[in-house]
Amino acid sequence: MQRRSEEFNYEQTVGGKKMQGYDVLMVYNTRMDRHLMCKPVKNPCKGLSQWVGENIANGEIGIEAAYGELLEEPHIPKGDMDFKYYLTDYYVEVYVGT
Repeated sequence: MQRRSEEFNYEQTVGGKKMQGYDVLMVYNTRMDRHLMCKPVKNPCKGLSQWVGENIANGEIGIEAAYGELLEEPHIPKGDMDFKYYLTDYYVEVYVGT
């Protein structure tokens, strides 16, 4: 199993169907006691709270897509974000399937 987003082939297929990649970002404040949520202004998610994230374009590397979303949605520049998880001594992996 590959663990680094830079190594994942976003043009993989399953059963002949091309897979679509998505990124979801958990952005914490410096005290690590609050996290950023966005409030979409368009349907279908209008009025709901959600983490920053969106689909990963074909050929785009996951970490670069994540930085792009940070700049686009909450206007956080790449140099202001650290993607290390300091809260505990473990890391988080998220899997989605049907």
